[in-house]
Amino acid sequence: MDAVVLAGGVGKRLLPLTRLTPKPFLKVAGRPLYKYSLDEIEPLLPRLGRVVVVTPPGYPGIPPGLPGWAEAVSQSGEGLEAGIATGLSEVEGGEVLLSFTGYLSSPPGIVRQVLDFYSATGYSLVMAVAPVATGVETYGFIDMDPGGPVRRVTDRPPEEWMAGRGMVFAGVMVGEARALKVLATRGYIAGLNELAKTGALGATVWPGEWVEVGYPWDLLSVPKVLLHRRPALVEDGAVIERTAVVQGSVVVKREAHIGEGAVVRGPAYIGAKSRVEEGAVVGPGAIVEDGVQIGPNTVVKDSVVMEGARVGASCIIEGSVIGEKAQVKPLTVLEAREPVMVPERLRGALESLKEKPRLGAIIAPLRTIGPLAYHGGGATVE
Repeated sequence: MDAVVLAGGVGKRLLPLTRLTPKPFLKVAGRPLYKYSLDEIEPLLPRLGRVVVVTPPGYPGIPPGLPGWAEAVSQSGEGLEAGIATGLSEVEGGEVLLSFTGYLSSPPGIVRQVLDFYSATGYSLVMAVAPVATGVETYGFIDMDPGGPVRRVTDRPPEEWMAGRGMVFAGVMVGEARALKVLATRGYIAGLNELAKTGALGATVWPGEWVEVGYPWDLLSVPKVLLHRRPALVEDGAVIERTAVVQGSVVVKREAHIGEGAVVRGPAYIGAKSRVEEGAVVGPGAIVEDGVQIGPNTVVKDSVVMEGARVGASCIIEGSVIGEKAQVKPLTVLEAREPVMVPERLRGALESLKEKPRLGAIIAPLRTIGPLAYHGGGATVE
């Protein structure tokens, strides 16, 4: 059996956050997204032959952090089906493990579960599925019977699933190369439904934490999945000043600096060479990527600050995502509140939820806002 990791999409649904970096190589908690798929595959290498990573069309060179046991190939053509076809053309056929880029799961083991379920059943193709939390920003809804048979797959949630009672594709499938070829030639959703009609498609439910990073707001769920119940870790070379407070599931990477009087509450992640200045409060539910600066007396809660961004003094950042190398000037407020500025595709879903999400703002990469700026309620600042 060979393995194919689909990392060939640029991430149009994640715009504007993917303007500088394609989705597969966007860092989340210090690692490119595609590496989380490889992390799941690595323990199973004795059961696998080749491991091929499909990169975006025309992508130059080797993907960041590609291990020696994997190889990269540039996707031929655009779209998901082209990525699957490219991957299948690189392996010998037979049986193939297909992992999509963008899903994060905890604890590790989702790939092993799918492999074991495939080995124990007679399905031509087996997919992992996970309970959808809200039905708002997900793709690939699964209608299945108890025990695994899939009846139908749709790219839009049925009406009764809008309150969070459905299953979605969880990013991993294993099966015969000829079954996967159906997805590449007939179309992804149409191909899955063709297999489902013949009883060839099965599914196994992942019982752990899971999130798909498909849209910008999905990033706000990452701390819960990656850091929940994780032991605190302070790497060598990190500096935590004497009066700083670090509490709970907190990861502080190498050469990070936590200033005097600063407070970091878990779950939280502080990336390498980042600075949390004096009196700042970070977390809970915060990810501060590599090379970020959080200014004095600033509060960052339930938010993601992406690589190389700068947040000035005395800001309030709630329920927000700040893009790569963006700058937030002092005294800026990004307030988490009930969304008023959301894409049309989400309005019906949000109206059906009993508990409305509270969103701040998406700040595009390289964008500068403030000082004294105010945004919130799901605004995108480009």
